[in-house]
Amino acid sequence: MNASPTSAPIHSRLEEQLRQTYQPQPLTDHAHAEQFVGELTQTSEPGAAAILAILFYGSRLHAGMATATSTPDYYVIVDSYAGFYGGGGRPQERRWHRLGWLHAQLNRMLPPNIYRYGSSKYSVISLNDLERETSARAADVYHVGRFSKRLAVVYLKRPEVLSKIVRCCLHAMQQAVQRSLPLLPNRFSPDEAILAALRLSYTGEPRVEATDKVKKIFASQTEFYRQFFLPILDDTAAKTTWLDQERDKTHYRRGECRAAQRQTKRFIRRSRRRALLRWPKYVVTVKDWAGYMLVKIERTQRWQIEVKPYEKRWPLLFCWKYIWLLRRKKMLK
Repeated sequence: MNASPTSAPIHSRLEEQLRQTYQPQPLTDHAHAEQFVGELTQTSEPGAAAILAILFYGSRLHAGMATATSTPDYYVIVDSYAGFYGGGGRPQERRWHRLGWLHAQLNRMLPPNIYRYGSSKYSVISLNDLERETSARAADVYHVGRFSKRLAVVYLKRPEVLSKIVRCCLHAMQQAVQRSLPLLPNRFSPDEAILAALRLSYTGEPRVEATDKVKKIFASQTEFYRQFFLPILDDTAAKTTWLDQERDKTHYRRGECRAAQRQTKRFIRRSRRRALLRWPKYVVTVKDWAGYMLVKIERTQRWQIEVKPYEKRWPLLFCWKYIWLLRRKKMLK
């Protein structure tokens, strides 16, 4: 969907508000974040000089969202893949120390790459790719979904990098709103529109998640999402011929928008295909990806899968049986 950009005055105001919100702050309740940043950015580590920013996101960031088995999630934003991978393997992943070129190529082809670091998990993407993948030119919903949700900036190499990250987040919010609106009912409330925008990434990716995940995300940071999504929603309504706000401003009405619906549905289908292509890559980049997914399935779906030793050893050959079972049980959203 080639949607119109948010009006300049509104975008400038929201950008300043989000910049203030995302100013790096000490995360006193998250000692793992301080340790992760310290170890990954120390000058002796391969590729440390290429790191522009580190972002903390996901269930461990928000009170009430985390469980005992939740994994801290980070994004590592780099200036180039060659610089990040050129120095060798990532920390704790040194068995790939001769395959930096392969990891760089995988990252360019289908960002991000994902790695484990102790009990944490982190994704790698270049700033240039992030700017593209949160804009109207995004190839799929992956980064639109993640960067439209609240995160925390835990490391900045230079202060000016924050402005670019903030713009990426605002563009992602705009894309999430504009791409989800055509799929809403003919009449909906502002909060229903926000929930639809937050749900977009789960619609566009086959994922194993609890059925109430989106509601919990919204409940954990309700005021934040209303602060940024509602002005984008109002601005979109003012520019879109098939969307109007009712006089009492409690609901919106959606008119006929078949072309927009077709565009969104194509975007979602393409996103789901690309998401499936990422899974084999994660088997290569993520240490014990199969074990991580088994824990997640047990946590979110209360289903314990007994995987045979040879299936764990060759997950690319045998994981498809379990994907089929998840789909059959309607656990794969």
